[in-house]
Amino acid sequence: MATELQTIGRQIAAPIPQDEDALNLRALFMTLWRRKMVVIGTALIFTSISVLVVNQLVPLYVAEAQVVVEPPRTNVVDIESVAPGLSTDWFTQETQAAILGSRLLAGKVIDRLTPSEKNLLFDPTPRPPKESWWERLGIDEYVAEYVPEEWLTAVQDFSEKWLVALQDFGAMEETEEAPPVALSPAEQRREVRDRRIGAYLGQLEIVPSDSSRVITVRVTSPDAEMAATLANAAAEVYIDDQVDTKSDQTELANAWLQDRAIELKRRVEGSARAMEAHRRKSGLINVEGTSLLAQQLSELNSRLIVARAELAESEARYAQVQKLLRAEGGIESAAAVLQSTLIQRLREQEAEVLRNIAELRTQLREGHPKMILARNELTDLVAKIKSEVRKIVTNLGNELEISRVRVTNLQREVNRLQGRLDSQTDAEITLRALETELEANQKLYDTILARLKETGVQDASLVQADARIISYATVPRAPSFPRKKIIVITAFVAATVLGIFLVMLLEHLDAGFRSREQLEAATGVTTLGVVPHLKVRRFGGAPPHDDILERPNTAFSESFRMLRTALMLSNIDRPPRCVLITSSIPGEGKSTTALALARTAAKQGQKCIILDADLRHPGMHEAFDVPNDVGLIDYLGHDMPLEEIVQIDFKSGAHFVLAGQTVPHAIDLLGSERMRALLASLREVYDLIVIDTPPVLALSDTLVLLRYVDKTIFLVRWEKTRRETLLAGVRQVLDAGADLAGIVLTQVDMRKQAQYPYGSAYYGTYRSAYRKYYSG
Repeated sequence: MATELQTIGRQIAAPIPQDEDALNLRALFMTLWRRKMVVIGTALIFTSISVLVVNQLVPLYVAEAQVVVEPPRTNVVDIESVAPGLSTDWFTQETQAAILGSRLLAGKVIDRLTPSEKNLLFDPTPRPPKESWWERLGIDEYVAEYVPEEWLTAVQDFSEKWLVALQDFGAMEETEEAPPVALSPAEQRREVRDRRIGAYLGQLEIVPSDSSRVITVRVTSPDAEMAATLANAAAEVYIDDQVDTKSDQTELANAWLQDRAIELKRRVEGSARAMEAHRRKSGLINVEGTSLLAQQLSELNSRLIVARAELAESEARYAQVQKLLRAEGGIESAAAVLQSTLIQRLREQEAEVLRNIAELRTQLREGHPKMILARNELTDLVAKIKSEVRKIVTNLGNELEISRVRVTNLQREVNRLQGRLDSQTDAEITLRALETELEANQKLYDTILARLKETGVQDASLVQADARIISYATVPRAPSFPRKKIIVITAFVAATVLGIFLVMLLEHLDAGFRSREQLEAATGVTTLGVVPHLKVRRFGGAPPHDDILERPNTAFSESFRMLRTALMLSNIDRPPRCVLITSSIPGEGKSTTALALARTAAKQGQKCIILDADLRHPGMHEAFDVPNDVGLIDYLGHDMPLEEIVQIDFKSGAHFVLAGQTVPHAIDLLGSERMRALLASLREVYDLIVIDTPPVLALSDTLVLLRYVDKTIFLVRWEKTRRETLLAGVRQVLDAGADLAGIVLTQVDMRKQAQYPYGSAYYGTYRSAYRKYYSG
């Protein structure tokens, strides 16, 4: 019957099975909540450190200008043939990006800056030492007064190392070394310029786009205006450099073209002189594309043909005249005679005279002087006409002779020129070669001259770069580094994660017990009860064993009533009357538990006695506030009567036996037959005997008493007792033959225990509901 009731009780007390995933999540949450101060502390510490470090960092501002690489769309002249533009492939983008970030363009950017802007990059004048972070915060006086100097040096060195590491991560740190003193002024200026260029290049970042022809010029600087100035200056210097490069190329091409034009002009003139000299020497002078001999021969042939035609005509006229001369009066009908204007006038005069004679004949006689004068005049006219006819005939003969001579001369000249023309074949070949050379030189000269004229009219304002600025950098309003909010939030999140990791690590390394389930799972022994931890007030507060009498309705008092009940239910048929209380190590509440259990039983009406069996380190007399004059040692070792060692606790009505004066052979006394007889006689008188014993791992005194008692209660301090310690103690107790009633978890912080998955079922979840049953 008793065994069945115990089984039923354990089943009722067993936790209700829960879903494993839900239990794990709940356990994780409760673990974090239980150790929330670790997480909060870690987060606060590292977040505070991050705030201090962030406030020490030099703010960096980022300004961006954008340049697009593309050939110009407007060409006033064909300058591309002299200075060709850029292609738009990937290699061109990377090349132009490298040019933008080159040291040559960096030097031009530095030269364009004002002296004050140059000093922002690198100031060669010595600088005062940087203020420490406590000087910036204005607490340097307090730090100097209360903090040792070596500590300040160590902290300053640590801060500087952190700042250097973060500066290397965010941007290149400024170099503060002054130029070498041994250098000459020119070398110092060059050194300063080189350092400024290095500082500028350290702040410059060129980012070519992978999907377009845009190149981003990004400058990171501690000064916002300086960042925008450098970004815009870099873009403008790049554009100006392209224009200057094209202008230089045009000037070089113009100079080269001028030299080539002069040289080609001399070559053309030389070729022309050589060709003309050859022509003159060989007689192959061209006139309108024909050689002089050929032209002369052609002209002579034409003249010969004309001369032959004139000869034939002259011969025909002359033959006609000779024929007419042989006929009476026929000469006057000749064409040459008829066409003579003199003869025509003479014929007109003759006709006039004949008409005059005819009129005179009608009026005068033949011998009239007028008639005679008219006949004489007519005779003169006829004589003149005949004279003129003879002249015409003579002239036709002369013309015929001239025509014959002309034809003969022309024929002779044609034959001579034809002979010379036949002998000029080799000279013509040489002439054609000279003409070809002259023509080639002339074409080359014309091409160079035309290009020279194009480049000569090219003005610097017409030269366009192969890139243009599409976005100028503006002064950034906020620094890009450090992003204080992001860094602090990141540090807070990281610190929180670190805190969670530390919680998990501490939880994993924690070897203490915090719940009934952990105890039963580790030992396989029933947990009889849980004793809350009772904080003792410093001023006027009662100790725990007195608190159950002064405040019987507290959770602490109730825990001992529950322990007494569980002890009685451990064997319903034969409730234990002699109970031994022990633990693995000191400080687990054995004396407090034994005294509180005895007083609780006494208050419940049982006759109860408590024995202080910790003979080597007694403490019961302090709890009862009585001297430790006589006790168990006197009874066992000196045969003192029992009545003289038993004392009464007037507060609860329980009886107690102190340990008495310590002796070195306590184990012999506890294992003696007199001790066995004492317990036997006490069983006859008392309902409950509670024995307070030393820890089993520290001393072996307890082990000799285990077989003399009915039940053994093993105490485990909540959170403090390590698992291997408990297991070792329980193993010793069981090996010694003890009847172990169960384990009691003592000094439990109920609020913390409520944060564990199983502990909340006993106190945490229903804490507010339990309060109405407890007071104080």
